[in-house]
Amino acid sequence: HLVDKGHLFDQIGVNYSGAEATRVQSYRSQSRNLTMVARMLHDFQTADVLDVACGFGVTTLAVAAHNPRSITSIDPSETLTSLAKLIMQNDDDITAWYEQHDGHRLLGESFHQTVDYIAALRNGFKECLFHEQGKQPSILQAGLMEFDLAAQYDVVTLNNGLHWVVSHRLQPEVDPPASETMRAVLVKALRKIRILMKKGGVFVFQSPKIFVEFVEPELEVHFTKHLAQAHPVLNILNAKVREIFETEQGIQRTVGTSPPFIYRLREMSEVAQESGFRLAETIHMEETLLSDDVLGYFKLLIPINLGDIDVPMAEKVRVVNEAAARIKPEASRLPQNHYIPDHWHIFALFAD
Repeated sequence: HLVDKGHLFDQIGVNYSGAEATRVQSYRSQSRNLTMVARMLHDFQTADVLDVACGFGVTTLAVAAHNPRSITSIDPSETLTSLAKLIMQNDDDITAWYEQHDGHRLLGESFHQTVDYIAALRNGFKECLFHEQGKQPSILQAGLMEFDLAAQYDVVTLNNGLHWVVSHRLQPEVDPPASETMRAVLVKALRKIRILMKKGGVFVFQSPKIFVEFVEPELEVHFTKHLAQAHPVLNILNAKVREIFETEQGIQRTVGTSPPFIYRLREMSEVAQESGFRLAETIHMEETLLSDDVLGYFKLLIPINLGDIDVPMAEKVRVVNEAAARIKPEASRLPQNHYIPDHWHIFALFAD
């Protein structure tokens, strides 16, 4: 469901951090890989880095571990930038922050696990050289298309967020958007990023496989079949959530369809050139994420993806928790309740 990222994550930011606090930690794994690619292509010690769509700062933390000259982090969500500042800019009480954001009700039994995770991120940041040298990231509430510090950055990172920029700009115009329109808006977003960069800089971004179209049909079939979005535990839970909303509240929720491709690998070299970049690398990443309780992870994640249902976030959480309780015996018997296959793609572009 394509909605404004800032508005959405103001509503779901607490649950988003709770899902990441589980053992799965897919976003943290993606951030480390993304940053390592950027570090291989550019000297970080002399780099001014911009982290776009920083969320609550997981990629910013990965960048800080490589001690660049400076970091600027932007995100349109007030909730997420507030949490990022809590981790990297002040020593305010983490428990109090979550209590003020209705954390007990939204996170339930995951409340203390989430608080402990955020505290661990803060302590990890304090031990990195970037912090010990007296530096801290500048964290700003701003969307990419509104940000206007031109030609300032040597490195730009963007983890799992460019599709929000492209999709939101398209939604009022075409639904579903045509591939030609999708490409045009992607070029516009990339040109905006190029304006923010110094010549010779590197832009590295990551996308879930669901938005990437492979050249080889057999690879497309294989990776689509094994997407995290096709996980059997998630399918069972989604079906039960849909059933509860329909029977208890009369809310008809249609089965979601796959979103349109944004990044077609056969076109990305041309798209980069049109945008003022040169395509340096495309890297497909696969990882099996282990968990003692995949159902518990999806239980925290699903409320985030119910943007098409106009009820308060707490009610979405209640329904998902009820659905998870009903399917727990069935889900627990599945071997897939202990792992999630994850696939994503990293693109690296040089600013010409």
